[in-house]
Amino acid sequence: MGLLVRVLRGVWKKSGTGEWGFLTRPGEMAQENVLQENESYERLLEIVRATYHLDDNTKLALTFQFPDWMLKPNGN
Repeated sequence: MGLLVRVLRGVWKKSGTGEWGFLTRPGEMAQENVLQENESYERLLEIVRATYHLDDNTKLALTFQFPDWMLKPNGN
């Protein structure tokens, strides 16, 4: 069984109150990929590079954010 991985381009920003938020590019849609259980982190990087047409010299950082339902009660 595979794992659905949603990828968005954007930047993390910290507010004046110390809360982090991820800002995506306007109109940017998430790219969804399925990563198989036996595939490595390196394979995920390959998928992302292919999706966004990035070469090996382009710096790439992958981070994650929990879904809203996991951030209750405060949502941050």
